Formats: sequence, C-alpha cells, structure tokens
Amino acid sequence: MFWEGFSTPSALAFRVFCIALAATCAFCLWFFSETTLAGPLGRYLPRTGQDAEGFATHEALRAGHTAPDRPRIVILGTSTLAQAIGPGKTLKDGLLAATGQDWEIVNLTTPLQAPTDQFALAERALDSQGADSPPVIVVLGFGLQRLRWTAARTLEMAAMPRLGLRSAWADGEVTQLGGTPQPRSGFYLRDNLDFVLINGSEALMRLVLLSPAKRRIDSYAEGGPHGPRLEARRIMGEDIRAGLPQLAPLQAGIERLAAHLAARPNTRLVLIEEPLSPALVADQGLAAVQAEFGAAMAAFSARTGIPYWLVDRESGLEAADFFDDLHVLPGPAQARFQEALAADLGGLIMGEGAGDGG
Repeated sequence: MFWEGFSTPSALAFRVFCIALAATCAFCLWFFSETTLAGPLGRYLPRTGQDAEGFATHEALRAGHTAPDRPRIVILGTSTLAQAIGPGKTLKDGLLAATGQDWEIVNLTTPLQAPTDQFALAERALDSQGADSPPVIVVLGFGLQRLRWTAARTLEMAAMPRLGLRSAWADGEVTQLGGTPQPRSGFYLRDNLDFVLINGSEALMRLVLLSPAKRRIDSYAEGGPHGPRLEARRIMGEDIRAGLPQLAPLQAGIERLAAHLAARPNTRLVLIEEPLSPALVADQGLAAVQAEFGAAMAAFSARTGIPYWLVDRESGLEAADFFDDLHVLPGPAQARFQEALAADLGGLIMGEGAGDGG
C-alpha cells in the first residue's frame, strides 16, 4: 500500500503535484527578481567564487538599491584591474589616510568587460545616487589593450548573457554602435532569462544549503610566475597595432559615458592606465604605439577634463611583477599599484573637496 501511494496515479497526488509546482514557480519568480537579488539573498546568485559576472550583477544591483551612507569608489574594468586591486584593502587604507574618510569600494570588474557592460554596470550601481548623496568617483580602466575593442567585437559580447541586469545606457550604446538592443519587457525574469538559466540551478542550490560563494577577485595569477604565452602575446601585439585607429571611437564612447555620469549628482569619472607587462611592449615592438596612445590620451584628458592617470607606470611595475602579460602577482606588486591609485585619488579628492561632497 505504501508503494502504491507513490506509483499509482490519484487525484490527491495530482493536486499535491500542482500545489508544489505552483509554490516552486512562485518562489522562483520571487527569488529571481531585481528587488530580491539586490538584497542579502543576492549573495547566493554567483555560481562559484570566480563567477565575476554573478558578483558584479549582485554588487551593482545592491549599490543601486541602497542609499549610500559614505562616499564610494566604483571600479570598472577587466580581470587585469581586478587582479591589481583585489579586495582593495591597500586602496581603502590609502584613501582613509589621504582623506580621513572611509570610502566604500564597489568593485564591478569582470573578465573581458565590454564597453557596453561598463555602461550597464555604471548606470545600475548609481541608481541610488541622489542630490544629497555622498560623492562617487567612477574609476574606469583604459590601457593600451583596450584598442582591441572594435565595434563588432563589442556588439558580439553585448549579445551574450554576461550580466543579470538590463540598462538603458547600455541599450543606447548598442544602438550607437550600429546594433539592435535585445527587447525589454520590464519583467526581470523575462529580460534576463538566459542569465537566469545559466546561474539559476546553482543559485537555488546554494540558497537551500545556505552556502554563498566567497568572491575571489584576484584569482587570475595563481601558481607562481607563469611567463608569457608566446602565441597569445603575438596575437595581442597584432591586435593592438591594428586597433590604434579604434582609439577615437573608444574615446567617443568614454565621452558618452561621462555625459551620463555628469547627470548623476556628485559623480565624476576618472580613467586609469591598466597594468601591462613591459615585456610585452618590448617583445612586440609597441613602444611607438604606446607613446602615440599616451599622447592621444593626454590630449583627450586636456580637452574633456577627464583625468587620465598613468597608474601602471607610477607604481613602477616591472616584467618580474607579472604572472603573465596582463595580471600582476599578488602581494607587493598589487600594493604598489593600489598605493599609486590611492595617491592620485587622494589628490583629486582633497584638491576639489570631493570628500566633503564637492
């Protein structure tokens, strides 16, 4: 009789099934909503400690739904910048020493972060920024390696379900680049279905087990010095040389992002040079390209008023400080990069009174 209760169809079994299915669907609709993912339960969204897109999604939504109670540094960039900054303790300590204030670090770095990703993350993270909010400085990594981001490559990456959020700024940038944004309904699960399908089952399992993943931001240089991957180095060198004409369109995109940010109270944008091994520059004969890039960025900064800081070279990073051509080794190299960035930010903050809301 016990077995028949499991194996024989019955009206009661069907009703129980329908109730369980409806309850499961209702729970999923509630959990995979923007409000829930922006709150404490959003920490269960990332699949693993290295699911940078899951962490960036939750962090952007959290910041955008939480009224800031202290000034913020919002960091946008690729794994190169993620590896250099990591949890950002040295950066936080440096800012505290320079300004006397505790700045919140909102780290939104992701691997191969496309320009459209940066528009989306910046917009959503700043949704809570009001007229009386403390200041926000958006730090955007922009080094020689960004020359590889053509419009075609950006549109290809924008079509992928990399982030679990949608953005009017990002959709506008897709249109600007000649693409067609994905349709939007305003219903979170429908608009981000592909992302939810990728993250959903593991997120629910982590929630059931009460086991959120612990983020490993600087996980891109593990196992000791790796040395250059020669074929990857050659391809990167070719892409950078071929991409130099792409600099003007990339600068135009930065100006569009800066225009969006200027509409948010007490918010400003700074650009910083991302780490790049001097060995790659020497091996691929990129010194002239680097000089031309630097001169063009200096002129761009002077014309637009957007600071461009050579943090990579200010920190004195050498080839021996790199795990590969893009990622610095943990420890002293990271600390020097963050100290240089903290010094630049501290000078800007104290020079403009940004720490007091200016």
